This record gives sequence, C-alpha cells and structure tokens, in this order.
Amino acid sequence: NALIPEQPAIEATAAQIDNGKYRYGATCMVCHGALVVSGGVVPDLRMLTAEKHSIFKEIVYDGVIHGAGMPRLGDLVTEQDVRDIQAYVISRANQDRAAVKK
Repeated sequence: NALIPEQPAIEATAAQIDNGKYRYGATCMVCHGALVVSGGVVPDLRMLTAEKHSIFKEIVYDGVIHGAGMPRLGDLVTEQDVRDIQAYVISRANQDRAAVKK
C-alpha cells in the first residue's frame, strides 16, 4: 500500500470543504470512489502529486487531460466548486495520512 504523499496547504472554510464533499459525491465519486478511495481502475486522488494539484482546476474544470479519460466538468461544476472539491480531496488525504502514522 503506497503512502499518501504530503498534501499542499489548503485555505478553505469548513463550509467550503462540506461543499466539496457534496460536489465530489455528486460528480467525482462514481469514478474516483467513496471517501476519495479509488477502486484501482482510475487514479486515487489522495495520491496526487504537488504538480497535479497545481493544475487541478485545469484538469477538472478545463479538461486538459481529456485524452487520458478525465472529462471536462466545467459544465457541471463552478470554479469555486472545483476549489472546494480539491480542498475536500486534500482533507481526506490528510485524514488518511494521519491514520496511517498512528
């Protein structure tokens, strides 16, 4: 089991993370898994590199890796939703990182 990498810092309110959780559940979970734990077919978002986090909006909202199978979701979510989803993904990764360290 690969260790979850250190996550970038997030500046998000609890309400923004809650919105991210809701939006993730409605938009991302079907492919990327409940609680941001992938079943192994598609990337486990808790394992995203700093580089991928730096282009999260471009991946999710703009569809820059559409050719690799990740659709553009800009018609389903707002740019704020994307920031909130990223904050939720980071918060889940941090929770699971902390659980592994115990």
